[in-house]
Formats: sequence, C-alpha cells, structure tokens
Amino acid sequence: MSTETPSVGDKAPDFYLLNQDEKESWLNKYQGKNVILYFYQKDNTPGCSLEDMTFTQYKDEFEQHNTTILWISKDSCQSHQWFIEKKRYSHQPHFRSWKEDF
Repeated sequence: MSTETPSVGDKAPDFYLLNQDEKESWLNKYQGKNVILYFYQKDNTPGCSLEDMTFTQYKDEFEQHNTTILWISKDSCQSHQWFIEKKRYSHQPHFRSWKEDF
C-alpha cells in the first residue's frame, strides 16, 4: 500500500470496516459511485448531529450526483446502532456507519 497522500479523484484502495450491523462493509461495494469518507470523533455529539442535519438537507443532491457518504468513527457498532435508532436515521440510505479499528 502506498504511503503517499492521495489527491482528489485518486482511486482508493479496497478495504472493509464493520458497519452498524457488525457486518463487513467493503469499499468496493460502492464502485461506480462517488464516495465521501466522513471521519467523525464520536456518535451523538453536537458536531456529528449538525453534520448529519447538513448532509440530510442535501440528501437529494447527493443522490443526483451518485454520491454516498460513509461515516467512520472509533465508536462501537452498538453505539452506531443506538445513534442511528435514536436519530431515526435508518430510513436514510446514504447513512452507513463504520467502526474504525486502526
């Protein structure tokens, strides 16, 4: 794997992380789509909630541009699931929350 800083438009290496359902979610599943990897500090924080409100506000535009947002933090899969259920995000197909293990 290269240690060079990627540039906008560079192809990302394939990798997987566990999603909120504790299942492997591979980046290549989104091949052919624009992908935003959104790294955030912690579930259920004001910043995270504000970012989601903004992403949700522009959900239709993201979909028109064939774009998916993958949320990544070090929180547990259970924390992600609780956050999604609490905020009722499960109906939003753009929301995927991955547990970062590195």
